[in-house]
Amino acid sequence: MAKRAKSARSLPTQVCTWLPRESNYAANPPRDSQPSDVGQWLYCLKATERGDRQIVWSGVHGDGLFAVVDFTGEVRARVPNEDGKVRRGYEGWGRITALRRFLTVEQAQRDRVLRPLFMKSIQGVWSLTDREARTIDELTGGLPAAANLDGCEPDWAEPGGGWAAYPLPPEEIVERIVLGKPRVARKLGFASKVNPKGTRHGLANGDVPDFWCAEDVVGDAKNQVTSTWGPEQIERYIKQCDRQWPEHRPWRGVLVQGVPAAAPSGLKALRKSRYRDRITLWSLEEADAGRVKATQLFP
Repeated sequence: MAKRAKSARSLPTQVCTWLPRESNYAANPPRDSQPSDVGQWLYCLKATERGDRQIVWSGVHGDGLFAVVDFTGEVRARVPNEDGKVRRGYEGWGRITALRRFLTVEQAQRDRVLRPLFMKSIQGVWSLTDREARTIDELTGGLPAAANLDGCEPDWAEPGGGWAAYPLPPEEIVERIVLGKPRVARKLGFASKVNPKGTRHGLANGDVPDFWCAEDVVGDAKNQVTSTWGPEQIERYIKQCDRQWPEHRPWRGVLVQGVPAAAPSGLKALRKSRYRDRITLWSLEEADAGRVKATQLFP
C-alpha cells in the first residue's frame, strides 16, 4: 500500500472536488491566501484528525487545485439535505485558504506523478500518497501556512457545506459493476478477465485506464461522457495499446458511464473520432435485486 501523506509539514492528506452549486464558498476565491474568517462543515475522510489538510479540486472547466482546508478534528456523519435526503460519508469542521498559485487542470493532468489521479473524475474524498502531496506542494510554489485553529469551535447546528455532493451516479459504482460482474463485462465487450492482476493496468506512456483485458480491449468509466471528458482519453488509450501490444491490434475501446442519457457533445466527438469504428459507449444502471441494466449508446 502506498505511504500516506502526513500533516506535520502542512502537506495535504486528502483531495475533494468543489462544486459551486453545492457550497457557499466564493465562486472566484481570492488569491490572498488568508484563511476564511469562519469554519464550516466540509466533506472529508472519516479518519480526519486535527491539523489534517485537504486540497480542493475543481476539474474539467474549473480552476484545478485552488485551495486547502485545515480541519479541527471534529468529524460527523454528513447531515441530511434540506429536503431530508440522506447523504453518505463524513464532514469535518475546517477553515479554507486559497492557494497563492493555482495548479490548473492542464498542469495537474500533464504532471507525471499527478496525471493518474487527476485524469479521472474525483468523486467523494480520496486519500493522497506522500509523493502526490509533495508534488502538489512543489508545483503550487509551496502551500499556505496552516490556518490557526485556536478558538475555531464547530457550530453543530450549521448545515454541511458539501464539496462533492455530486448529483450524477459516481463513476466508482460503474467501475465496481464492471469489475465485480463478469457477465456484464462480457456484454460490454471484455472477452476475458478485466484487470487480471487485480489492479489497474498502467500503460507505458503513463496513462492508467480503469479497464484493461488481454483480449485487446481497454476502457474507462465516467459519470457522463462529454466532448471533453472521455473521447480524447479512450483515443489515447487505443493508440498506446496498438503501439505497445501490436500483436493484438486493432485494440478496441469501451467507455462506460453512470447516467442513462448520452451527452450530445460526447456523441458528436465519438462520431468524429478516427477510432469511431473501434469505440463503444455504454450506460449502466443498478436495478432491484442486484440487477444491472446495460444500454449501448454508441454506435
